[in-house]
Amino acid sequence: MENLLLEKPKLKWYFQTSFLMVTFLMAGPLVLPLILWHPSLSRQSKFFWSGGIILISYLMWLVLVKSLASIEAYYSLALPYL
Repeated sequence: MENLLLEKPKLKWYFQTSFLMVTFLMAGPLVLPLILWHPSLSRQSKFFWSGGIILISYLMWLVLVKSLASIEAYYSLALPYL
């Protein structure tokens, strides 16, 4: 009986760390609601992880914009030769 009281309740599959990481790699900031609703994370942890995800997503957005500008510049130079 004591074992049952000491055991932590098992987390649902969508709150497991591996699922959260895979979801972040596939869908980026769409994982934020899962982090904010996570039952075993403290408020400080939720704030830290949410800020990190927002920062990484913003940096990846900047990389995407720079890459698209670079590709556009390349093709505008190559277009007269085609």
